[in-house]
Amino acid sequence: MASESLTTAIILIAILVSAGIFFSAFIPAVMDSSSTQIESASLESEKLLTDLTVTMTHAKEGEDVAYVWIKNSGILRLSTSAIEKSDVFAGTISDFGRLEYQKSGELGDGRWRYEIISPDASNDYLERKETLLITLKSSKLPDSSGNVYFRTVLPNGYEVTKLFEVLGV
Repeated sequence: MASESLTTAIILIAILVSAGIFFSAFIPAVMDSSSTQIESASLESEKLLTDLTVTMTHAKEGEDVAYVWIKNSGILRLSTSAIEKSDVFAGTISDFGRLEYQKSGELGDGRWRYEIISPDASNDYLERKETLLITLKSSKLPDSSGNVYFRTVLPNGYEVTKLFEVLGV
């Protein structure tokens, strides 16, 4: 009887140790998989809640500067740091380049900056219904009447593309 109890106890201990080893290896793998799926779903959700509309554009013949007004028509508010990390492209359809963000100073060639246009734009977010003015300077913009290709891609993957005409003098 004592030998049966001892054998049962050893088997129970072996089962518990095996279960502990199994779960210590299995649970982290499941958690990593879950966090990747949750992060992916979160990014897709964020992208679906983002909506930007180009409301006005302006580029004048003989200048290497263009202006793009964009309205935040989505549910999600955008942080200024997200705006600053956005990719901005401009030029002609066949010759465009990525522009670098420039916070202050005279705007250099191949650079862009932004301003939130709103009476109450006091925080660090582009809120719903507020307008973003992007000023860009690029030698790749057409000199005379032609089309300007503009594209911006936010860090969450949302993109806005606009083709607009350079105005003559």
